[in-house]
Amino acid sequence: MRRLFFLSIAIALLATFFASTKPDGLDFVAEKLGFAGRGIERAAPLDYSTAGIAGVMIMLAVFWGSAHVLKKSKGGVR
Repeated sequence: MRRLFFLSIAIALLATFFASTKPDGLDFVAEKLGFAGRGIERAAPLDYSTAGIAGVMIMLAVFWGSAHVLKKSKGGVR
């Protein structure tokens, strides 16, 4: 379990280096239709690497909790 956790964290950290610098779909359409400058810029609460780590931890907690509940109820999944 620990290996999976650290592998997931490593993948989340390494994946941030491959994130595209190009605008996403919403930004692309806003630029194409000419209303991109009207939006309000706000700072993101997390950067990509922190969000990746948080996402991995949340998903591991959800899957671990689900497995724990399934294991307790009716002897688990067969």
